Amino acid sequence: MRPRHDHGQSLFCRPHVGSSLTIVAAALSLSICFSFSAGAQSIPERSGGEAGVVYDGAHEITVTGNIEQVVTSNEPDTLAGVHVLVRNSGGLVDAHLGAFLSNDVREALQVGTPVRIVGGNAELHGKQYLLARELCLGGQTIVLRNKRGVPLLKSAIAASVKAQESEGAR
Repeated sequence: MRPRHDHGQSLFCRPHVGSSLTIVAAALSLSICFSFSAGAQSIPERSGGEAGVVYDGAHEITVTGNIEQVVTSNEPDTLAGVHVLVRNSGGLVDAHLGAFLSNDVREALQVGTPVRIVGGNAELHGKQYLLARELCLGGQTIVLRNKRGVPLLKSAIAASVKAQESEGAR
């Protein structure tokens, strides 16, 4: 037989303020987790980091030329982040470098600077982009995306530059 409280309720079923808050906190935590996972699922795994843009690593190309323009403003219907317009024998290429460049790399991007960019072509709103995976600038190779085209964070980009500097010092 269960013990009864004065009001005829079982002590095991009596609502507690602490347990109600725990339930609300747990529900809130779950809803936040599900909203983050749902947002992450809306971008395909092979994406170049932008919704609707697919990185094709199987057909990477290398573009060598001189920087004609550095674009840092984000216009509507374009990929967010830094772009360089590179002039090569085939014409002008809009290379998307991403939004996570270090200040040193941003400062090194100057008109007339020779670059080599490895990446995959992509299209967004009818415009062609080269999603840069590697940027060779001033004798350094800077890794901007992983092999699937997902942009690396600024700390990972900096680590790739430091690792290359360490190898060069040996």
